[in-house]
Amino acid sequence: MRLSKWNAVAGATCLVAGSSGQLAQYLVSPIRSGQSAAQQVPDAAADLPAMNAAIWLDLLILLLIPASIYAGAIAGGNTVMARQYRTALVVVSSLGAGYLFGSDVCIRCGVEP
Repeated sequence: MRLSKWNAVAGATCLVAGSSGQLAQYLVSPIRSGQSAAQQVPDAAADLPAMNAAIWLDLLILLLIPASIYAGAIAGGNTVMARQYRTALVVVSSLGAGYLFGSDVCIRCGVEP
């Protein structure tokens, strides 16, 4: 599959911005993976500006969806069946994003004064 120059630039930009956003969100968030919910809420309450920044950085992570479509497009596969499998894989793998973003927002709302 041959991509136009603009598609290639947009795909590469999404790939870099989404990955950078994910790293920045991990570094900024006061919540660490593996913590219990009982520990996450006090950690979020202790640093509300960092929690707000982490929620906004979640939006950059959404760029990983078009970035994965771009990566699939440049990976090859000239048959229609290969494209369908690739698209299905991207859609199924992005379904977990709502759960991840929702938990950040719910924790932040739990510490509202």
